[in-house]
Amino acid sequence: MKNLKNKSGFTLIELLVVIAILMILMSLILTGVFAVKRYARIAAVRTQMDQVETAWKAYFDDYRAFPSSPTITVMDVAALDILRGTDSVLNPREIQYLDIDIDPTEDLVDFWGTIIHIALDTDNDNKVTVPGEVIRRRVATWSYGPDGVWGSDKDDDIITWSR
Repeated sequence: MKNLKNKSGFTLIELLVVIAILMILMSLILTGVFAVKRYARIAAVRTQMDQVETAWKAYFDDYRAFPSSPTITVMDVAALDILRGTDSVLNPREIQYLDIDIDPTEDLVDFWGTIIHIALDTDNDNKVTVPGEVIRRRVATWSYGPDGVWGSDKDDDIITWSR
């Protein structure tokens, strides 16, 4: 009869411990991947909002004023048409300030489907009203972020006026 104690191999307990360790490592890795993906999306939205601000500032430099009627508070199709140069009333020179790759019939939204908000200094006092405060800027943009609610989580809201 063979002696079973001399056989080498893993016991069931050892295999379960190894599997548990692998599962813990996988959860740590996946958590890190999801966090990086979230921050990459936030950075992409912030970059897009910076482009919008730059486009509005270039518009102001050319026309020495922002359109005051209609009041622009979001980057909807009408606001995008002004910056694309397709609104010949509010951009009579039809200058293209913003080249963005979205359908011309769609609003500018973030990754989470929330429209990008904007505040323009239409009265030339170098102040705009953003959620909860008045700041000294000509243009400000913001997004409600991944949760779609303003102010629920300060790390969640995407703003361009302070970093």
